[in-house]
Amino acid sequence: MPDATPSGAKGGAFLRKNKTLVMVLGAGALGIVAYAWYKNRQSTPSTSPSAVDYTGAGQVPSQDQFIPPYQQFGTSGGVDLSQLPPMDNPAWAQRVQALLVDIGYDPGMVANTVGKYLNRQTLTGPEQALIQAALAYTGPPPFGQFSINTTPLPAAVSVPPPKPTTAPPKFVLTGNYGTPSGHPIDEAYLIGAGWLKSIGGKLYFTGKGGTPRNHPYDEQYALGIRFLRRA
Repeated sequence: MPDATPSGAKGGAFLRKNKTLVMVLGAGALGIVAYAWYKNRQSTPSTSPSAVDYTGAGQVPSQDQFIPPYQQFGTSGGVDLSQLPPMDNPAWAQRVQALLVDIGYDPGMVANTVGKYLNRQTLTGPEQALIQAALAYTGPPPFGQFSINTTPLPAAVSVPPPKPTTAPPKFVLTGNYGTPSGHPIDEAYLIGAGWLKSIGGKLYFTGKGGTPRNHPYDEQYALGIRFLRRA
């Protein structure tokens, strides 16, 4: 005789009799689903916003890796290095050269003036104006204390060459023959006054004042006739 018990009633009876088995099977299924989800999470790359790619190659630097200050914000374009303060005085000079030449200053004048300023040399009026413009655009040099030097350097003192010393005369006129007593021997004077004359490049007495006429002039002879004396 066929079983007249409905199939739904049979299933309910089976579940009531085997409740523990059903609970075990359900827990196992949940465990398998949880394990699969965990493995899938482990294999997916982290997209945490705290890990910033500073290198641009998909690499996150380690904690020991140095990151320049202008890259620490993770910006795509970085920072314009020309806007950072110059690191030293040569860099300051280059910055001034680029800025002033860009607005119309003569490159040679800028280079010369900046060099004089950093060497603390005296600046002319136009050079002072150029440095004032440089300081307004870039600020002072990063190292050292500098000021616009307007005090000219002391001019070199010109020392005239020493005058040649004149040796005292050995002989002077005695005052005889109408000559001035004590007058140094001056051939031009004696010729002009008429005591001597020049013939063929040699001197002769003229006879003035009683001097021996046409006698060759000679210091030793002039001493002998007392025309001259020792000084």
